[in-house]
Amino acid sequence: MLSEEQKVLLLDRQKRTVVSSFNAALLPEQEFPEEAEWRTTHTQSHFRREVMVMLSGEHSVRFKEKTFAGFPGMMLILNSREKHDAAYFPGTGKSSHLWLIIRPDFINCQCDEMNDGKFTVNFRHFYRDRERIAELNRIWDAGVRGIIAPEIALMGIQALLDLVIFDILKEKTNLRIHYFDPAEEAVEKVKSYLDSTNGKNASITFLAGIAGFSPMHFQRLFKKSTGMTVGKYINMLRIKRCEELKNVCSTKEIAEELGFSSPSAFCNWKKKLQ
Repeated sequence: MLSEEQKVLLLDRQKRTVVSSFNAALLPEQEFPEEAEWRTTHTQSHFRREVMVMLSGEHSVRFKEKTFAGFPGMMLILNSREKHDAAYFPGTGKSSHLWLIIRPDFINCQCDEMNDGKFTVNFRHFYRDRERIAELNRIWDAGVRGIIAPEIALMGIQALLDLVIFDILKEKTNLRIHYFDPAEEAVEKVKSYLDSTNGKNASITFLAGIAGFSPMHFQRLFKKSTGMTVGKYINMLRIKRCEELKNVCSTKEIAEELGFSSPSAFCNWKKKLQ
């Protein structure tokens, strides 16, 4: 699983150092002579796009024709066909990395652990929002082709990668999200109106207009959400308001407050409730 320090690295962009073809200034290149021979047989390029975030440890990272000293917080954004290391150098000690391997229909999110040459997979997670993945690739393509500025492309890529990272953390921390429901939001809007007016002049047609649904559909949604009809909900509000006003207002004043046409209409309503 992810440690608290690793979660912070993933959540806080200020702690990231991005290495990408879109960067105007990359990290300074460094020499690692003891790794030169190993890299002659451990460099690759392929058609898929990948992103690597170093979560812990320190070791060299080969990107295109340059080698950098990697560190926690480094984010390597690899376009297709860009050369990079095909494995981890055996002498790198202990380190961990999050790889985002981008496919057309999903992103394979894999956390690798290296310990003195021994490789293990900490966890895998599959991100399956096809629309977001397509958007990520569109922005990436636009940056590569010069349709948008490199810094804008990089900003858009990072924003969409943040959604992938959030999806990982949501699963790994058992976070449960209450997703937006337009129907529930519409009912809440109507309830707010009724609460502020005590149901005064509140016809079904008028309330359905507030909700943005047909009268019949609105009544079904309202009962499903509240467990009662609109009429019963209004009665509940009026009974509560009656209790608040009975010792401070006259019957006529209460009838007006609750929207009844006359005191007698108010009294008839009370009798029906008994």
